[in-house]
Amino acid sequence: FGLVAESGPMDDEKRIDWLLHQNEGQYLEFKQSVSDNLGRAICGFANSTGGALIVGVRADGMIRGISDPSAVAANIQNIARTCKPPINVIISYFVREGKTLLLVDVPKSDSGIHQFGSGFYSRSGPMTQAMNREELEAFFWKAGRFRFEEKSNTEFRYPRDFDAEAFRI
Repeated sequence: FGLVAESGPMDDEKRIDWLLHQNEGQYLEFKQSVSDNLGRAICGFANSTGGALIVGVRADGMIRGISDPSAVAANIQNIARTCKPPINVIISYFVREGKTLLLVDVPKSDSGIHQFGSGFYSRSGPMTQAMNREELEAFFWKAGRFRFEEKSNTEFRYPRDFDAEAFRI
């Protein structure tokens, strides 16, 4: 998930500063700490457009920092690996206002749909939401996981729609 400024790609230092001045949205979420919601957010980004999480920042943008960055990064990597299939995230360390932050880049998945725990999640604006049955079905169709022959036609009525001649061929 890289951002491109009018003058070209941003370096990491400029990018974190730019992100910290944005509001949470389709591509960005702030996390004060690591929680179960982090796995849902990672899956939501991967199943949607990709995005970035900044850990150590409150939802209102206030920088809180994290106390043990290595342990937190390991925990995040573990959460991303427990997604099915696992998601490869990129974690970067930054210090702002004397506090350590982690930037977690989550790429858009190119390997289908990801699951965290018992749910499938997607990103819609600033929200990570569980996908319902219809959304999952549409996602699988779009990903080519279903074949046309497997889709039932709920509009078909026998004998009205049955073509005996076509059936014999």
